[in-house]
Amino acid sequence: MPPKKKDTGNPQRINISTGKNKKRKNAQVFPDNLNANSLPEKRPDSRVSPSNTMSSQPQPGLFQPMNMSSMGNMSNYQTQPGAFYTPQQMNIPHNTQYVNASPQFQSSAPQVNSTYNDTFQKTVLDQLMSLDNRLNKLDSIEKQLSTLTTKLGNMDTRVTTLECKVKDVDTRVKEVEVSRAFDSQTCEDLKSKNIELDKALQTERAKVAELASELKTLNSVSDDIEDLRARSMRCNLLFHGFPEEKSHEARKSEHCAKLVLDYLNDKLEIARAHENIKIERAHRLGAKYDFFANRDQWLLC
Repeated sequence: MPPKKKDTGNPQRINISTGKNKKRKNAQVFPDNLNANSLPEKRPDSRVSPSNTMSSQPQPGLFQPMNMSSMGNMSNYQTQPGAFYTPQQMNIPHNTQYVNASPQFQSSAPQVNSTYNDTFQKTVLDQLMSLDNRLNKLDSIEKQLSTLTTKLGNMDTRVTTLECKVKDVDTRVKEVEVSRAFDSQTCEDLKSKNIELDKALQTERAKVAELASELKTLNSVSDDIEDLRARSMRCNLLFHGFPEEKSHEARKSEHCAKLVLDYLNDKLEIARAHENIKIERAHRLGAKYDFFANRDQWLLC
């Protein structure tokens, strides 16, 4: 704090800041009876207004506008619990005139002091309001960040749940793939067995076709078998009771097979005997008994 200026006895002298004072940036000059002890103390639970402190102090005899750089030593102001700030520095011109509060100027000093206090209070209040607005915006941003944090936590939970579901789906897909591979192997086995069955079926069909051809062959030779059987039994067919021709010439021209077929067709009523029955040969037998010379000779077919 600079020392007090002595009065030289000239009450009409007006002290004007020198060029040296102009070069000093942010010079801290206080009135005679304003010291650091008169500044507001730190109060963590209340807000202290510099305007109230200035209004409660006695009016100095030598008045000088206060530079806001001197407010750096003042206490921090608390707007709400846990939030402190310091007033911002104000830029005030350094070429301010110093007025000697002599008895001749005592009437104008209170008016200047009151005007300065009003301006100072208005400036500080404007800055405090600006800081309050900024703090309110910070509170809003903090609430938004808290909401975003909550939403991110919910998203993390949902993502974790989705990851678990995806793992379950992967496990099921792997099981389905294993089952599908087993089914594919089973299908391959069935295909191979089906091919073998087709081959066996084709073989059986070939055998059936061969048997059918053989059956046809057997059916075709059945008539030959009957003919052979008739040939083997030709000596067993004896017809008798046919009258014999009297003349020798007539007996030579006699057709014994025709006689038998006519007999079969007319007497025995065998239909189409001439077409169905084939007689290889037919002839008459000689006398079987010597004592019956006139007995009809037998026909052997």
